[in-house]
Amino acid sequence: MPEKESKESDVVALLKLPDDSQQCPSRWRQIAKDKTLFNVLHRAVEDKALPPVSGLLDEWRDWCAASGRMVQWEIAAGLVWCAEQAAKAPATLKASPSAEGLEAYRKGVELERCCFAIRSERYVPESLRDWAWGCIRTFLNVPARGRVLHIPAVAWRPAENEGFMLTLRLELMEGGTGGVLHHPEDAFVTIVDEGFNDSMRDAWQAACKLAAEKGAPLHCDARWRLLTGWSWDKSKRDDLVPAEVANDTSASGAAARGWWYALSNKVPDEEIVVLAQSDAVGGLTPVTGITAKVAAIAASERFDTIAVTTENYREAVEAVKKLGREQTLRVVDIACQKQPSVATPASSA
Repeated sequence: MPEKESKESDVVALLKLPDDSQQCPSRWRQIAKDKTLFNVLHRAVEDKALPPVSGLLDEWRDWCAASGRMVQWEIAAGLVWCAEQAAKAPATLKASPSAEGLEAYRKGVELERCCFAIRSERYVPESLRDWAWGCIRTFLNVPARGRVLHIPAVAWRPAENEGFMLTLRLELMEGGTGGVLHHPEDAFVTIVDEGFNDSMRDAWQAACKLAAEKGAPLHCDARWRLLTGWSWDKSKRDDLVPAEVANDTSASGAAARGWWYALSNKVPDEEIVVLAQSDAVGGLTPVTGITAKVAAIAASERFDTIAVTTENYREAVEAVKKLGREQTLRVVDIACQKQPSVATPASSA
C-alpha cells in the first residue's frame, strides 16, 4: 500500500501547478523533459495507482497558451488521457483478445472525442486516433509479437548537402486493429510532422497488403521509433538517441520492407539499405539527396547493397564510383529484383 501511495504522489507532484507562478517554467520543463511524464504515468498504471489527474493538467492550459507551449500541452494531455483510459480498461485487453472485441472497445473509448478535445479542431487525422489507441495499449504493456527490428535508413540535410544514418526501430503489438503509431515514450523528444506520420502509415499498409497476400497473420498494431545514427552492435541499438525531428518521407521504403519482415517473422539482411518511398499499396517513388545519402552509407564501411528505384539508379551508381566503392558496394534497381532480401515488399510480390 505505501508503494502505491508513493507512485500516486509522484504523478500529482509532477503535474500540480505551482502556487508561485515564477516556478512554472522550471516545473513545466520537468513535465516535458524526455520520457519523464510517460514513465511516471506508466508506473502509476502498472501499480494501479493512477488518480484522476487530467484536472491538474487543465490548470496548466492558460499558462501554456500564454507562454507558447500549447503543442507540448497537447502532448501531455494526450498522454494523461490515455493513461487514465488504460487505468480503467478491462483486464482482457492485456490478454490478446479477439480483433472484434478490441474494435468494439476501441469505438467505446471515443478516441475522436478525446482527440477533438485536445486539438480543438474539427478534423482529427487518423494518425492521431491511432496514436491515442496505441498509447493506451502501450500503457497496458500489451505483449509484442515476434522480435523488435532495427532497420537502417538515411536522411539528408539539403542546406549542407549532407546525408546521415538513422535507425527505424519497428515492433508489432499483439492483437490490435491494424493501427500504426509513434512510440509515446518519445512524444516530447521527436517532433513528428504529419507528412512523416502519413509515410509511416503508407509503409505499414503496404507491408500488411503483401503479408496478407502471403498468408501471414495480421491482427496487430505497429509501433515505431526513429533513432539517430546506426550501430552494428545489436546490444547498443536501443541506447541510440531518439531523433529530434521526423519530417521527411524518404524512410518509408525502408519501413515497409522492415514491417514486411516483422509480419512474416523473418530477419532482414541488415547490410542492405533501401532508398525509396512507399505508398500505401507498395508503389515506389524516388527520393532526393541520393549522392549525399550514398556517401553516408559508404562511410559505415559494412553496408554492401543500396536498393533504389529506376529513377535514382544512375545517380546512385555514379556516386558509388566517385567514392571508389564499386567492388564493395553494389547498387540494385528494385524494379529488377525479385528477392525479398533485396527488394521492398511491393517488388518482392
